[in-house]
Amino acid sequence: MATTQQQPVQQIQQLQSTNPVEVYSALRTIKNAIIGSNAKKTLYYQLQIIPHVSSLLALDDTDVQIRVQATTIVSSLAHKGEDVAQQLVDGGVMEALIGQVMPGTDAALMEASERALNALLGYKATRMGAEEHTHTMVPYLLSIITEAKESPRMFEMRMHA
Repeated sequence: MATTQQQPVQQIQQLQSTNPVEVYSALRTIKNAIIGSNAKKTLYYQLQIIPHVSSLLALDDTDVQIRVQATTIVSSLAHKGEDVAQQLVDGGVMEALIGQVMPGTDAALMEASERALNALLGYKATRMGAEEHTHTMVPYLLSIITEAKESPRMFEMRMHA
């Protein structure tokens, strides 16, 4: 029988699997364990989960459902404290999260990404670290403005049709 410590180690090892079902299953189990549990967040943090989650988010071809689980883990870990949030930013999650809130993104993924960004940017150090990603945020903000300006016109065009 596996000890309590072995199960998290096995789950982290599963994150390296080439089988997306195994990766999703491990992420979901980890997510469910860490949400609301500082002890589990500490355990997974000590087991070096951040590089695994960061690498999953960095891949362009990662399945949306895997991204949602990984992003939710990032959000939960960010609530552990400023040091953990800073390590997440240093691990490269910021650019992936910003990319996941672009127009056209899956709604569940966008919502999870917004929560994760909110959690990460809740600390002064990570807000300062986020400034290096402004080149990524500017096109996103412009797309929101453009979309907002086009939406009323589209509504008016439909009304007159």
